[in-house]
Amino acid sequence: MSSKILEHLNPINFLQTFAIQSIKVAGQLGYPSGDSSLGYIEHLGLVASSCFEATYREQSDLDSNLDLDQYSELIVGIKNQIGGNFSRASSDPGVVRVVNTRCPFGDAVKEAPELCRMTSSVFGGIAARNFGYAKVSLNKRIATNDGMCEVCIYTDRDIASRYDGDEYEKESGVVTSRLVTMDAAIRIDEGLKKFWCHTNHP
Repeated sequence: MSSKILEHLNPINFLQTFAIQSIKVAGQLGYPSGDSSLGYIEHLGLVASSCFEATYREQSDLDSNLDLDQYSELIVGIKNQIGGNFSRASSDPGVVRVVNTRCPFGDAVKEAPELCRMTSSVFGGIAARNFGYAKVSLNKRIATNDGMCEVCIYTDRDIASRYDGDEYEKESGVVTSRLVTMDAAIRIDEGLKKFWCHTNHP
């Protein structure tokens, strides 16, 4: 194999390619486009969010719920570590607003806009575990040619009721998700989270 083919390969674009192709493979393996595909992505994002949070807690020596500033630092850090250009924008009480001008998945996200749902589930899962409830609104998306992304995470249920978005709740220690496009709730239990974290953090 010519070395020129791989000369620009690095961990970030490897991950980008892997994630985008996994969405396509999901369709071939019985997750058709639409709600089932979004459910698959939602599962991936929610389980991954548990592991990202666990790593952040370990590195920061935290054993209590995150506050809004810590939460913002974590979600912005996750995206920027994989090639995004996220920052926290000014927010009203009960909402965290983040914006970016570069997607971690690059222009290829336009081929798989469903990947934005992974952002929603990662952000929403972490918020629900720490605040009990979250609604994530993807107001603008590079994937749909908006030129930027704007994501609002509402942690106040009363404020959230005025906006559309995907809802996440913590019930008896389990995060439950209800996609705006799905009727069924998705639950991620501790066993699945521990399995995923163990296999990805030897």
